[in-house]
Amino acid sequence: MKLIVLWRVLLGLILSIGVGSMTTVANAQATANHPANILLVYDSQNIAQHGDRTLDLVQRELTGLNLSVTTIRLSDYQSGMINNGHYQGIVTLINWPNARIKQRAFINDRRHFTGPKLHIGALLTQDEERALGKVQSQPHQQFQLQFSQQKQWLTAQKSLPIIEKSPSSGTQFGTLMPQTTRQRNLPFGIIRHNQGFLPIVVPDGVAVMATVGLMAQLFSSDVPSQKPLLAITDITPYTNVAQLHHLIKGLVRTRTPFALSVRSLDHNTELAAFYRFTRELQYAQLHGGVVYFRPPLETGVQRLTQAELTALFRRQLHQLREKHVLPIGVSAAGFWNQSLSRQQAVLSRGNHALLLPNSDIMVNAKAPWQSSKMTHSRVFTSGSVGLPLRTIETVSQPRRLLFREPTVLLLRMPTSEVAVKSALQRLRQLNVSWLDPANSSAAILHVGATHYRYEAGRYWINGVVVHDLGTKPQRHVVASHQKESTVGLNRVIVWQTKALMWLFTIIGLSLTGLLWYGWRIQRRLFRKQKMRD
Repeated sequence: MKLIVLWRVLLGLILSIGVGSMTTVANAQATANHPANILLVYDSQNIAQHGDRTLDLVQRELTGLNLSVTTIRLSDYQSGMINNGHYQGIVTLINWPNARIKQRAFINDRRHFTGPKLHIGALLTQDEERALGKVQSQPHQQFQLQFSQQKQWLTAQKSLPIIEKSPSSGTQFGTLMPQTTRQRNLPFGIIRHNQGFLPIVVPDGVAVMATVGLMAQLFSSDVPSQKPLLAITDITPYTNVAQLHHLIKGLVRTRTPFALSVRSLDHNTELAAFYRFTRELQYAQLHGGVVYFRPPLETGVQRLTQAELTALFRRQLHQLREKHVLPIGVSAAGFWNQSLSRQQAVLSRGNHALLLPNSDIMVNAKAPWQSSKMTHSRVFTSGSVGLPLRTIETVSQPRRLLFREPTVLLLRMPTSEVAVKSALQRLRQLNVSWLDPANSSAAILHVGATHYRYEAGRYWINGVVVHDLGTKPQRHVVASHQKESTVGLNRVIVWQTKALMWLFTIIGLSLTGLLWYGWRIQRRLFRKQKMRD
């Protein structure tokens, strides 16, 4: 009897341990599938002083850390939003300190929030200064930022809010070193307990490393550090194919891994120019490059609906697939990830995305992503933050660059042979250790019933490995009767053009002869009149 009781006790312990471990695994999976939601509150876009670019960069940096971001303007905040939204963190962004915009409801809710809180910019509240330290404004000074054995001069700022003293208890991210040795060094980013502070957010390479490092620790992001990816942007079917080939060949020769951000077409795909364009993209794929599809350009006049974007996306991807060009992900400007319709139409189709900077906006023009007071960003398996290549050219040791999140350095497609040679020379001088896309996590793209996958340098379509990636794209053959009619029409047009040219030439010569003959007669009459006198 005692033996039976003992066996029951042991069986109960085993079951409880098993259930407990299964619950732990389930909770871990739930945490991975549901990233932390961060509330980003900003006072103003301040487009006149490029504050919209700062907001865009903060949104993309948080997304790159696998954090879901809800963005709202300070004036639109309502009491209780923080508690009702179940946020795991709060970011306050001061874009326009001179306006001194205040919101009592947000200040009170933020004060009672017990999760991690980050303040970017000036105008700290009294509670924040008690937790972080007193802020002093440093006007018209140039600082060199040092972080993780890297140094770089920061972009000049009119005024820089700085914590006066380094944290006695807490963590410092980066050190600001002034131009003169008489002045002492100052802390850049600071974390104390559950609160963080950053004076500015700028796209300078070392500043991005320090900023993202602080965000990752404050909001407990587990995204691993990695090398940057090189991406060539602004590639379209109208790009000079010879220059594109020269650039790709130069990258292949130096064994530089790369990605291409490509816009495509859904019409005129039977023309020889599109054939040459896709053949060059295929050449890039065969030599270690990857292609990211960029959605069509939208302007203030041409706005596409979600259904139109979805249909256009499918047609263009289908045309690329027909030419054996297989994109592994999507590249889009930051505002695309702040629009629900654009997310559902394009961004939701893939798990890899290049998040590019927003383009310049006219001061009085309404930005495409301003249609909603509150926006929600989408999280990707790999959401790479795009930075212009020039932002790391003044870093002290570019080869040792490691970013705390997926980062892509952007090089615009050169527009001349001289510019291509200059771009390749820049890359050789930087000597950056680049990320190889083949070593990244599996990239998946769903387009209708078609399932694309790229992993370890190999491509799959609907679960089948693609072996004929080297097949030349098929050119569209024009029917012979169409060709003959086209040739006949061209001959008529050429004959008419030549006939008109000869006619105008004869008329011009005749008029010139008549003028010369009239001048001779007039000259003769004038001489006779002079002799009589």
